[in-house]
Amino acid sequence: MKYVFYIFLFITVAAHAQPTSVVETFTTIGGQPFFPKQYTDINGSPYLFDDWTTSTIELNDGKVINNIKTNFNVVNSELLYMDEKNNIMVARPSVIKSIAAGPRKFITTPAKNSYFEIVSSEGKATLVRHTKKVVMETKAFNSATIQKDFRTSESHLVLVNGNLTEVKSANDLFDALSTSDKLKEFAKKEKLRQKSVDSWVKIVDYYNSI
Repeated sequence: MKYVFYIFLFITVAAHAQPTSVVETFTTIGGQPFFPKQYTDINGSPYLFDDWTTSTIELNDGKVINNIKTNFNVVNSELLYMDEKNNIMVARPSVIKSIAAGPRKFITTPAKNSYFEIVSSEGKATLVRHTKKVVMETKAFNSATIQKDFRTSESHLVLVNGNLTEVKSANDLFDALSTSDKLKEFAKKEKLRQKSVDSWVKIVDYYNSI
């Protein structure tokens, strides 16, 4: 009879302890409720992913939160997550170091209150992508109806010593990364293009290797 009592007691304590741990975990992210009502009359989606993605979030204090469903509202540059009650919350960027969403990794930077996707190797320099959506209004000829759509734009930046520099050509990388001719010689040897993101990735990867 004693064994039955102890087993019952263990299950009861575990059942009460787990929600507390989960609640503390989500509180650490510092979220606030998300209200997407302003998007009801707009065609398309304000989110980066088509569906919620199971992710791992690393916080600035070293804590790691696994198996958390996330998405990005790229209109307002917000990281969304589902809490223990499946409520959609907005995370506080200041407490987050990185987000691994499947094979994709995102980081925050002190200079920008936003999230950036890593597209190169990480090292002395990191090439990142910033995705933004804006609402565009169009009206057909002789029509009083205004149509609203989400339009996506992407920009690329290089992160060096905590500073972000926008990259529109390979020359921007040469200026931001080095004054030597090594990178230019490498780009010429590999026949890399000025306006190619794939070429920019190779330049940054090479820079991190030397």
